[in-house]
Amino acid sequence: MDVISHILLGKILSFFGKKTENKIFWVLLFSIAADIILIPFYIFLGKENGRFLWVAQNQDWAGASLAHPFLTGMYDTTHSIIFLLLIIFPIVLFFRLPKMAFFVYFFHIVLDIFTHTGEWAIKIIYPLNFKIGGFSDAWAWPVSAMAVCWIILSAIIFLTGIYYKNVASADQN
Repeated sequence: MDVISHILLGKILSFFGKKTENKIFWVLLFSIAADIILIPFYIFLGKENGRFLWVAQNQDWAGASLAHPFLTGMYDTTHSIIFLLLIIFPIVLFFRLPKMAFFVYFFHIVLDIFTHTGEWAIKIIYPLNFKIGGFSDAWAWPVSAMAVCWIILSAIIFLTGIYYKNVASADQN
């Protein structure tokens, strides 16, 4: 799944649970945290392939996992349940972050299981080489197809926001 869809889904999930002042920030950050390593990877692949502004294109990712094992290992690490349980969970507890931050990170991994295939299939218990192949490479869709998803997710955010505002105003009455 692409980063924008992950952050939009994080926004949807931020509506649920206990409302706190900084909850939205942490939920949105943790909804994309597993993909933070992709920023230098995109730039590196873009530069390596001579892309405009060093932004990698979809075809640049083919074979990149074998050509760049360190960056791939970092990506696999952040998408592992082991990393989630040994690093993310203690961070959330130690810094007393909203529990939803842990949940959206987990949700990110689960969604990526279904939306990554082939060499980018998720190694759910990395460093073990066990992969779960998804049914689509949604992260490699054309921008127009992703934009349709972004519009649908934005509409869900809008409608969920209206619903929760109406529920809050009904509770005050």
